[in-house]
Amino acid sequence: MGLFDRFTGKEIEESIEAYSTKYGDILIGIHKKLQSHEKQLVNMVEKLDRLKENQEANKRMMESLQDADNEIKKYGEKISILKEELEELKTVQKATATFIAETTESLKKKMDNDRTLVYEDNKLLHNKITEIFELHKLDVVRFEKEIKKQQKLTWATITGFSFVLITALIMRFV
Repeated sequence: MGLFDRFTGKEIEESIEAYSTKYGDILIGIHKKLQSHEKQLVNMVEKLDRLKENQEANKRMMESLQDADNEIKKYGEKISILKEELEELKTVQKATATFIAETTESLKKKMDNDRTLVYEDNKLLHNKITEIFELHKLDVVRFEKEIKKQQKLTWATITGFSFVLITALIMRFV
């Protein structure tokens, strides 16, 4: 970067743009991951609802079989199978509920961690931008002093040259 770019703020603008792009990409990635996890959770909840519906249907069937005493002997084997399936469904339901709870907790921790990282990165970025801005202000003050110094030197040179020119003209006509 040239000195002119530094004074016009182009360097700062490019730094801000680079940091914004970097952290924008990070936030987009986090957002996509969250959307993916959200879809997974929705699918799991739908499966859990279907499992609950299946469990309720099996329970109603079991109750109707128990009411029909003379049918129990014929369908005793089917009832045993249904009981086993019901237990399997309960096991699957418990495993699914545990998985959802663990996944939710893991996602919460990840989100908290990511939120902390983004906050810390934003804080560092803010501090860096503030530091660059302060340095830029010092450069502007130095530049203004240098311009005033150059203006004084230029004015002194013009005044001196004018004096010499006027003196030469006077000497020529005298």
